[in-house]
Order: sequence, then structure tokens, then C-alpha cells
Amino acid sequence: MRWTFIKALLHNQVIKISYLVVIGLPIFIEIAQGLKLVPSITGSVYDIFFSGILLLILVLLYGVFAPEEIRHYENIHDYITKNHAELLIAYPDMKKQIVMAHLDDVQETVKGKIIDFDRKIRQELNLLAKKSLELSLDALLTPLYPGCINRYLQKKWDKANRSKNWVALAICLAIAAIAAALAIWVFYLRIKIVIDYKTLNQ
Repeated sequence: MRWTFIKALLHNQVIKISYLVVIGLPIFIEIAQGLKLVPSITGSVYDIFFSGILLLILVLLYGVFAPEEIRHYENIHDYITKNHAELLIAYPDMKKQIVMAHLDDVQETVKGKIIDFDRKIRQELNLLAKKSLELSLDALLTPLYPGCINRYLQKKWDKANRSKNWVALAICLAIAAIAAALAIWVFYLRIKIVIDYKTLNQ
């Protein structure tokens, strides 16, 4: 279950147009029938109306419960691009912790070097030697930091996409499924009516 599925559904141009039509058409028919402009119509046209109402509810739920990471950014690449530069300067004192937490498997030797530098810095009593060690550690961390920021943002996006407000996500998916089922049912009924009509007139 992912929020990006709901996002893709609601941002589809066909869906955007269609749910306005399927809501507006029955309302227009109801008004036209009240004014005696068209004969009485019942059945599937109102089923498609309920499908449109469900999609409208889906839009509202998405706007309220979808994670900010999903709603405010076009995709994961947009999210990383727009937050990368800010995070690079936001936590200078957390550089070591962020790098250590997001090194990949092939960088285990680098992790060992960072731990060794950290141990030496804590044990060093000479201020000049300590400063030199800190500069050396920073020189090791600096080229690794941008890649680790990317991995941090990717994990944050993935977590929001999969598990944030998961109950609301499950409800949204159920509503989307019901709306689709209603639309398919109406489509089936329309086809059946056409086939039956052709059969009777053969």
C-alpha cells in the first residue's frame, strides 16, 4: 500500500475530468427532469454519480491525511532535490551521525575509520592535536555527506509513502476500489443494454 498510488490516481487528467462529469451529469439530469425537459431516467446513471462522490471523498481524505512528503512534491526526485541543499547546511553538528547511519555496505571500512577518528579525538588531550584530528575527520566526512543526505531523504520518503497514516491510506484504497467497481459495473450495464437491444432487433 502506497500513497503515491492514490496521488497518481487523483492527478490523472482523465480522472480529474471524469469525476466532475459523473457528479455533474446526474445533477443536470435531475434538474432537467424537474423542468420536464427530459424523460425520467433511472438506474446506472445514478450509480456512476455515487462513483464520482466516492472519488470526491477520496480527494478530501488525501488532502487531509496524505503525508506532506507525498502531497507537496511531484515525486521522490523532486523531494530530494528541493530538500538536499537545505539539509546540507541544517545540521553541521550532526554530520558524523548522519553519515554513520547512512553509509552503504561497501563503505564499512570508512565506518571503521570514522570510529577510529572519533575515539582518538575523545582521548586526545592536546588541543592542537585534537583540532587536527577533527579537521581530518571532517575531511573524511565531507565528500560522503551529500550521498548520505540523499539516502536519508529517500528513506524518509519511503517510510512516509508506505506507513505514515496507514489506516487512512487503507480507507483511501478501499474507496478507490469501490469507485472503480461502480464505474466498471455501469460500463457493463451499458454494454449489456446495447447487446440486448441488438439481439431483440435481429
